[in-house]
Amino acid sequence: MHFFSQANWCFFLIILLSISQSNLIAQPLQLLDSQKTYNNIGKSTWVLKDKTQNLTITQVSSAAFANQWEKAMQDNLSFGLDNKTAYWVRIAIEKPSNLPNDWLIEMANPFIDSLTIYKQLANGDFSSQLTGYWLPFKTRGIKHTGFVIPLDFSQQNKQIIYLRTRGHDPLLVPLQVIRSNAFYEEVRLQDVGYGIYFGILLVMILYNCFLFYAIGDKNYLYYVITIFSTFVIFASVSGYLFMYLWQSTAFINRYIAHSFMSLIVIVTAIFTQSFLQTQKYNKFLHYAISLMVLLGIAAVICQLLGIYRALPNMILSVFTPLLVITSLVCWLKGNQSARYYFFAWICYLVGGMAIIFRNSGKLPYNSFTSHAVEVGSALEVVLLSLALADRYRRLKIEKETAQRQALAIQKEANENLEQKVTERTRELKETNEELSQTNEELHTTMEILEEKREELRSKNEDITASINYAKRIQRAVLPTENSFSKHFGNSFIIFKPRDIVSGDFYWVTTKDNFKIVAAADCTGHGVPGAFMSMIGNDLLNQIITEKSILQPNLILAELNKNLTVLLKQESQEVDDGMDIIVCAVNETEKYFEYAGAMNPLYYVENQKFIEIKADKQAIGGHSIDDKKFTLHTTSYQSPTILYLFSDGYQDQFGGEKNRKFMVKKLKELLATVCEKPLNEQKTTLDTTFENWKGGNRQIDDVMVIGIAL
Repeated sequence: MHFFSQANWCFFLIILLSISQSNLIAQPLQLLDSQKTYNNIGKSTWVLKDKTQNLTITQVSSAAFANQWEKAMQDNLSFGLDNKTAYWVRIAIEKPSNLPNDWLIEMANPFIDSLTIYKQLANGDFSSQLTGYWLPFKTRGIKHTGFVIPLDFSQQNKQIIYLRTRGHDPLLVPLQVIRSNAFYEEVRLQDVGYGIYFGILLVMILYNCFLFYAIGDKNYLYYVITIFSTFVIFASVSGYLFMYLWQSTAFINRYIAHSFMSLIVIVTAIFTQSFLQTQKYNKFLHYAISLMVLLGIAAVICQLLGIYRALPNMILSVFTPLLVITSLVCWLKGNQSARYYFFAWICYLVGGMAIIFRNSGKLPYNSFTSHAVEVGSALEVVLLSLALADRYRRLKIEKETAQRQALAIQKEANENLEQKVTERTRELKETNEELSQTNEELHTTMEILEEKREELRSKNEDITASINYAKRIQRAVLPTENSFSKHFGNSFIIFKPRDIVSGDFYWVTTKDNFKIVAAADCTGHGVPGAFMSMIGNDLLNQIITEKSILQPNLILAELNKNLTVLLKQESQEVDDGMDIIVCAVNETEKYFEYAGAMNPLYYVENQKFIEIKADKQAIGGHSIDDKKFTLHTTSYQSPTILYLFSDGYQDQFGGEKNRKFMVKKLKELLATVCEKPLNEQKTTLDTTFENWKGGNRQIDDVMVIGIAL
């Protein structure tokens, strides 16, 4: 009897244990009433972790696994980044018989690599459906960016669903039970919302493409690529690209979002450095952003190789705060356009933080946390467009201000120069009159000659002083080598007047996209030649700086016309004029334009010495017909050296036979020294000229200019 009592107790304990295990398997039922939607039903589910990834539906639904199921403690199930574990979710739903049967379970997260759906049938068996982000779109029962499970209450009012999930991205399983009519209304609103969002991005792409075409600022091109990358990322993570473009090629989903996340880091980093001028405002932040470019390239390679897929997310989590800090620093240091950049990335950062906190379970899974990053990125796109517009406006104002100041300075300089030339001309005229009178008195008597000799010496000193003063004036008008170097950094100038002041002169400026240089040889030398050089310099200022004539052949034609009028050569037999070279260099597009009156242009490219011949007609002279000059346009891709000169070098007498140096010998000399640095070329040319001249008198003004492109 005692044994029987113990046996009964053992049997009773076995029954209780079975009931207890049955209760563990039985989950709380999701009761449905007249509501249309039940959001965030995570706490009504049970979860089982399968670290082997080999468990079957038969095993997990058996009583043997009852104690391994855990009650979910979150409204939204979040399993983090764990691609080595399969997660099972059990959902039991019971519907009162008085309610309709059109109910669905919706999972709004498209980023579930593999999802197997098991429905328990009335006979206890299970139906299964395998789908997922890495499987063809046709595996989904209902066409939707997420995953939708129709519930079948036709034979029973209770439905039990098992879900087996795996993923390489943060594994989120947001679940809601919803009526079919309410579901399709939600889908319609979602499509409208994303349509507006993608529409904003496309409009910004077209708008900035137009600005890049119209203005040519490379920042707009960088920004277009950034917006396009944003478009691809969000169209991918929202599931629309998969649903509409590559339904049968799901393997693209493994690479598209993360690869473009890496690309957006690369392009945005380059755009930030260019737009904010980070090297100017903070070199440390500039180098930090450069490091992000390298990390972005590494992330692209990792995505293509299928390793370390989380790298783009990690880079973006550091990159976005770095952009906020960089824009704030540039703003505080005076870059006013950076303020738009700062607020743009603040908006994006807030949206990104909402996603991070949602994925970690610290924020609920709702419309705000799900779409905060889209809203933030849309605001970012608009604000960055405003930043580009503000930057362009500021650059335009600065350019116009600089042009006005330059014109005012040039006008004042021209007025001062004209006044000084007038005064010095009057002084020279008076001195010449006095010299004439002195010469007449010298012929009358030797006694007067002796008396006047001292006076003549005094007057000569005055003349020399005046000419020396004229030299200072001419030197002041001509560009210094330092100012010349501001236009052409690597260059040299050999300038040797014969008689203190020179009839040779050179002129340089930068206007629009051209660096324009001229080298002229005026009729005569000394004082007359200097007068002509001052006139030529003034006319070039008027033609190029004021009239904005930038094409060399047109510059020469206008110079000829103005000089003819100025010297009244149409009514007087005045043969004064000049031989001149004009060259306009566009270093951005790698070409230069040249026109020459009598003087050719030599240049060296790829160790090849080339001559461009000039037109055989000078500026000015007896001919009053309009002269036309030939325009030569030459492209260059490798380092090129231009040589501009007057005829003084090759016409100098000297050497052993006291002959002219000649053009042929000058070409040979330039071909010999062209590979040397420009400072050594200048020294060689200067030394060769002085050695050739020896004790002979310099017969003409000498000018040689070398410019490295």
